[in-house]
Amino acid sequence: MADQSDGNLAPKGKKGKLTNSQLRLLGFVAAYGPDGCSETKQALAGKLQISLKTVDRAIHRLREEGLITSHARFGEDGTQLSNTYIAAAMDGEGDHQDSQSEQE
Repeated sequence: MADQSDGNLAPKGKKGKLTNSQLRLLGFVAAYGPDGCSETKQALAGKLQISLKTVDRAIHRLREEGLITSHARFGEDGTQLSNTYIAAAMDGEGDHQDSQSEQE
């Protein structure tokens, strides 16, 4: 049986644990808080020292798992800017238990 105490976040989907790059990207985006991260994918790749393709795959996976959302941004002239990535509120058991405790 796999060790579940290794600190990796186990997503809700069927793909198993997140990779180190996916966890790092999630943490980076989460650090921006509720306003989200508007870095370009190229900038994310540079800051995290991973390839652009890895950033693309990580964003896709994190969106599939519901761990981040992305929102398109547009300039005043209508040109598309980088997306804004926002970490979803973690549906941790602690949060769920806290809300149940308040109701009781």
